[in-house]
Amino acid sequence: MRRRNNQIIGEILARKALSAARGRRLVLLLCALLITGLCVYLTLDVALGVSLVHGDSMEPNVKDGDVGLFVRHGPVKAGDVVIFAQDGESDYLIKRVVAVAGDTVNIDEETGQVLVNGEIYSQDGVRAQTHAREDGIEFPVTVPEGHVFLLGDNRPVSKDSRAFGLVKTDQIEGRVILTLRRS
Repeated sequence: MRRRNNQIIGEILARKALSAARGRRLVLLLCALLITGLCVYLTLDVALGVSLVHGDSMEPNVKDGDVGLFVRHGPVKAGDVVIFAQDGESDYLIKRVVAVAGDTVNIDEETGQVLVNGEIYSQDGVRAQTHAREDGIEFPVTVPEGHVFLLGDNRPVSKDSRAFGLVKTDQIEGRVILTLRRS
């Protein structure tokens, strides 16, 4: 009888130990999921961002429907592609930084070339010549501190700094580091 009682007590203790081990594994799994979720949030909402591209103002380099992965922190420089929010707009826009604080931008209407500090600004993939907008800003323009001058790569259709003026750097959500294209 004593042996049987010891056996029953042993089985009960073994079941409790197994149940406790399952509970610890469940707690560890929940902690791992929580930490993973926190890391994903911090990565994709604090350090990085994702934005869907609308329109063809950056073609052929960035196309309508592409997804842009961008870094939220750090300075931007000429040549960077950025995601920004225009004043009063809820959608993000994507454009290329052509000039930063202290740079002077001019457009040669005869040749359609962009001049930054008197030098021709060139980049791959620009569609057509660049011309000032009749209803846009006056050239030449010197970029003040805390602002940038932005252009779309598809210049004939792009609504950019030529039309809406200089963009404050605090309107920039981030610098695009990767573009994913839908097939």
